[in-house]
Amino acid sequence: MRFFDLHCDTISECCGKKKELYDNEMSISICKGKCLDKWCELFAIWIPDDLRGQAAIDYFDENYKYFCTQIEKNSLYIKQCRTSNELKDTMESKKMLPFLQLKEARLRPAAWPVWTIWRVLV
Repeated sequence: MRFFDLHCDTISECCGKKKELYDNEMSISICKGKCLDKWCELFAIWIPDDLRGQAAIDYFDENYKYFCTQIEKNSLYIKQCRTSNELKDTMESKKMLPFLQLKEARLRPAAWPVWTIWRVLV
């Protein structure tokens, strides 16, 4: 089965609850996805509405570091692609293909990594 999830707060939830992406009680985990043939996941880092300025940047940084750590820890099952060749190879490998997006943020775009999918609400 092919699976493409456009809306997932699992990264922020796991980070906040100190849970692992591999196996957790949330809707999305690597264990639950092992039955999938192809899997794309858009992980979202949701910045709480009450965080502004440096507090919002710190919250993003903590969740981003968690995201990177989970990709590294689970490299047998997940691969973040940065080129079209990596994308093609990953889609053939049954690994989860993660994308990261920053949602509902009031941060300056300069504070975000270049590859992050983002939108600004003003």
